[in-house]
Amino acid sequence: MSQPSPRVLTLDEAGNQLIETERQLKNERWRATMDMRLTALEHQHQMEGLQVQLAARDASLAEKDKQLLSAQAAAKAVQQSTSVGAGLLSVAVHVLLAVALIGVVAVSMGWWEAAEGLVCAKREAAIDDKLRALLTEKDKQLTEAREAHERRLADRTGEIVALKGQLADREAAIETLQQKSLSLDVTPLSLGSAEGELGTFMRIVARNTTIPIKKSRIHMTVVDNQAMILFKVYEGEKPMAEDNHLLGELLFTGIPRAPKGKGRVELTFEIDANGILTIVATEESTGHTQSITIVSSAVKTLVDIKRMVRQSE
Repeated sequence: MSQPSPRVLTLDEAGNQLIETERQLKNERWRATMDMRLTALEHQHQMEGLQVQLAARDASLAEKDKQLLSAQAAAKAVQQSTSVGAGLLSVAVHVLLAVALIGVVAVSMGWWEAAEGLVCAKREAAIDDKLRALLTEKDKQLTEAREAHERRLADRTGEIVALKGQLADREAAIETLQQKSLSLDVTPLSLGSAEGELGTFMRIVARNTTIPIKKSRIHMTVVDNQAMILFKVYEGEKPMAEDNHLLGELLFTGIPRAPKGKGRVELTFEIDANGILTIVATEESTGHTQSITIVSSAVKTLVDIKRMVRQSE
């Protein structure tokens, strides 16, 4: 059992899918940017927490400095209230105590600063690694998305080019068939002659009339003793003859002298199966005839025919 052929996308559908793909890529880029900004904000909050801890440590050191000053003041007071010997001993003892206290404080501060520095360095390194990994991952995702989009765009471009070629071939084939149909089967435009002083286009064979065809119309003299009539043959759809295409002229002579309206000439349009147009003028009272033959139309292409019909409408 044959599989159904895949549906060929139209130009509008292909364009809409391209627009949707670009919109999705923009959304992915926007989400990646927002993720990076949120990560940076989290890192900033962590650094602010470290700054608060450092401020608390500085406050603790200031408190210890105050305690050291208080100890020194107490030692000075003891020195003033005792004898010289006892005072010297007491001072020596307090000095030793102060030196020991200062050493303990110095060691504590060194250990604290070393520990804080190590913690901060590790946290900063971890933050940098995490941020670097996140940026690398986002760049990779964006690169893959861009490459996929470019591949899809190239595929769609090829499909669009192929569709345009197919449409052009179909339009050419349709136009060729229509041209053959119009040129062989029916009259592409109306055929007629100019009539009256204003030159009105009088249709004798209407547009799209099946051929072969033969139609006639009676023309009468418009002045007394009129001896000739100039028939101008046109094709087109506009109401004024001069606005249409002139195919040829037939100067009919030999009309018997008579009052106006009495002389009658029959004008016949005959188109054979090969599309050849013959114009025959016949004077009714005498049977005198004159004719011209028109082999090809002045309008050559289907585009010209459509344009003339559209202008007349």
